[in-house]
Amino acid sequence: MSKTNGGKIKKFFRVISLHQGCDGSILLDDVGSFVGEKGAEHNVNSVRGYEVIDQIKANVEAVCPGVVSCADILALAARDGTFLLGGPAWAMPLGRRDSTTASQSLANSDIPSPASNVTTLISVFSNKGLDPRDMTALAGAHTIGFSPTHLQRHQHRRGVRGAAPAHLPRRAGQRRLQPGAARRADAAALRQRLLRYYRDLMGQRALLY
Repeated sequence: MSKTNGGKIKKFFRVISLHQGCDGSILLDDVGSFVGEKGAEHNVNSVRGYEVIDQIKANVEAVCPGVVSCADILALAARDGTFLLGGPAWAMPLGRRDSTTASQSLANSDIPSPASNVTTLISVFSNKGLDPRDMTALAGAHTIGFSPTHLQRHQHRRGVRGAAPAHLPRRAGQRRLQPGAARRADAAALRQRLLRYYRDLMGQRALLY
């Protein structure tokens, strides 16, 4: 797995874990009258890496058919991707079972919007048994891989100091910030980026989610 794919899968795993836990339901395609979760409002143009999981699953099935779930593959890929990017490694319990159904409506309600305020974010994470400290730690994933930057996120973040958005285009150099622009994180400086991110967060100069 490449470092770029590692960043994709890490975010992928975080998003689905906020929904119904890591059950692989987001991998189910729309078929006939069945509507999956890939088209959910906050998954479209945000979650990436489906092709990576599909390829890993195909390789595993060729050697050990019908044994390893897509959910376990996704969890392991997120862990290994984190390690490849300079993050920690940890023992990953296995045995997850894949979901046979999906709910786009639940995905829309469970996954917070980029425009969500802090109160909403705390409530969303609290519903999953996570406290504000957990939420803040998970927010550090913004420093890994590619972080899509949408103008809407900056336009709606009311808790950020008003001067910050005006500085963003200048910090980007000669290019103006465009919707969908990507910012590559430097894996070699992951620790420094994490520290800088949390300093900026405390100074109200960074996105929480």
